[in-house]
Amino acid sequence: MSKFVTVQAVVAVTLLGWLVSGVLQAQSKPPRVIATSDILYPPASVGSGIVVFDVSIDDMGSLTGSSLIRDVPSLTGMASDAIRSWRFAPALDRGIPAPSELRIAVVFRPPAYFVSEPTLASVPPVETVNPDGTSILAPGILSAAYPVFPIDARQAGTVVLQVGVHPNGEIAGLKVIRSADPFTRPALAAVRRWRFEGTGRSTSSLAIAFAFTPPVNNR
Repeated sequence: MSKFVTVQAVVAVTLLGWLVSGVLQAQSKPPRVIATSDILYPPASVGSGIVVFDVSIDDMGSLTGSSLIRDVPSLTGMASDAIRSWRFAPALDRGIPAPSELRIAVVFRPPAYFVSEPTLASVPPVETVNPDGTSILAPGILSAAYPVFPIDARQAGTVVLQVGVHPNGEIAGLKVIRSADPFTRPALAAVRRWRFEGTGRSTSSLAIAFAFTPPVNNR
């Protein structure tokens, strides 16, 4: 009888451990973008490309710094200025707000109806270890795609998406942070054609902003 009770106790402790572990994992979340602004295309610019930053966010959700990962000289300043006005929710480490980093890609679509896909050197995933031993994971970007410009659109607009990425690189989820009709649907369709490199350990996240500007002959 005592052996049976002992087995029951071991099973109960094991199940409780799994439950606690699952709860803690559910309470661990990457940082999130919660509010954004329009990203203005530089006046008279015909430049295009994808600017990538890794931004640092403290446990209050404040932006404390950024590292430029991929530069497009004529566009990087405009992207950086816009991101400084964004608002963030901090990462959660076992339910507790924690400092973290978030990868942000800003896509300046060429000002034309028909465009070639962007040439993008792959951006590798990154893991940053905090002093307390916790890790911050950012997915890599293997390839990207430009969205279609709606034929009936005459104005500019910005769409911002938060993208969850599985450890194997597949998209885990998409959330629209900033919508701008009629550009939201083309932005969602474009990001589904992107290819990511997962961290191999856990689901990670990045934000992608699409800056649309009317074709030159429609301005």
